[in-house]
Amino acid sequence: MSERNRSAWKLAIGIGVVYAVIAAVLISVGEVKKTITGHRGLAAWTSDAILPDGYDYLNIAVCVSKGNGIAFDRTDPDFRRLVTNAHRKGWYRSERFNEPGWDRPRDIVDRAKPVPTASRAPLYPVLLGALFPVFGRNYVVPRVLNCILLGLTGVLVFLTGRRIRGTAAGLLAAAVLAANTRMWAMGKQVLSEPLALTLVALATYLFVRSLSEERQLRWLVLAALALAGGVLARHVLVLCVPVAAACVFIVQDRPFRRKLARAALFLVVCSLPVLVWTVRNSVIAGMPVALGTRGGFDLPACYTRVCLESGGRWRRYSEQPYAKEMAFAWRTRGEWGAYHVGRDIFRRLIRKNWPLIPGLVLVKLRRMLVPLPLEDFHDIADIALIVLALPGLVLLRRENAVFFVGAPVVGVLLGAALFHAMPRFRVPMFAGLAVLAGVTLAAVYARITSKRSTPQSAEPVDPDR
Repeated sequence: MSERNRSAWKLAIGIGVVYAVIAAVLISVGEVKKTITGHRGLAAWTSDAILPDGYDYLNIAVCVSKGNGIAFDRTDPDFRRLVTNAHRKGWYRSERFNEPGWDRPRDIVDRAKPVPTASRAPLYPVLLGALFPVFGRNYVVPRVLNCILLGLTGVLVFLTGRRIRGTAAGLLAAAVLAANTRMWAMGKQVLSEPLALTLVALATYLFVRSLSEERQLRWLVLAALALAGGVLARHVLVLCVPVAAACVFIVQDRPFRRKLARAALFLVVCSLPVLVWTVRNSVIAGMPVALGTRGGFDLPACYTRVCLESGGRWRRYSEQPYAKEMAFAWRTRGEWGAYHVGRDIFRRLIRKNWPLIPGLVLVKLRRMLVPLPLEDFHDIADIALIVLALPGLVLLRRENAVFFVGAPVVGVLLGAALFHAMPRFRVPMFAGLAVLAGVTLAAVYARITSKRSTPQSAEPVDPDR
């Protein structure tokens, strides 16, 4: 390793340590909210409240740690202890667990234990389940894991920016990412966004490295595995796979058949881990199931007039015409039975509301890129990151790196437009956006320094002299 590379790695490790320390400090700080303006106010950081999704991940992780597989078991004593502790501290703000008798079995999912599930992406709870037997089943494990993941993200963003446009671009990319409050807010939550962000950052770095290395195929295969892990951590990333495969085909300076072969190999390697998960779900359900059963509950809500009128928000579940039908199926037939009902409802809605689909796609894309009206302080940080990243696309328009940096961003946007758009779904895009923003700021810095270093002549110079 040359002295220059050794210095770069030392700098990268330092950035990772700083990221991890910032995450740990923000996690340790209690709830900090400042109401500035607007109906809902603007949250400065995040609250200590654990989201319902987090308890699903914890429940699956507890089942995995006990050898019960990827399943739900609401009556598990260790899971109930976790929820009880959070309830006493006021962390949990869901009606389901705040009402009296929350810890008693209420439906078919609670009575049967354990129940195989596919409602959550599997990689994050499996990782927690592997750590729980070693470090204990508590909230410290996911939060320390988030600190490590965010530190790795800072390292990878710096290395990617440095490989594209030098050390200045890498440092500025890491600084821009550190200024995004939504990323730090995820550190306190038990959610898969930090893991998905790290895996996307890793895939982006491996993609960019494959452009300048001799053993290009090896780096592409590693990038495919990293991207597959991102899909298994956050289902909205599924469309990143075909987008990245198309980019692999475009950037190859080879004959057509070899380009096609490499793109096909990338697609196969990236799809195999996802295919295993899909086959597992299909066998349990007795029918083809794409990725997970979550679409049986919230996917139909993405294709209704209520969703269009609410600006792409799918969470107005109680206003949907099929809400009671889905709730009854969930209580009487469980998750997999409800998926069958949700599939039939989805088909009916597509036939009925197909003229709304173009408008819904545009509305959800607009909500992902221009989150107005602002819901919280994080939206301001997201808009700033997107605005800084746009000039970077122009600066890299003639370089192959722009395809691999932009592929995850495009994939996330397409996934949100096809499924549903949520503010935290922007998190996996942050790695690519930060690299592009770093390129933008590095170009501005280079322009400023070049003007200062150019000597100014007092008299005009005669070109014929």
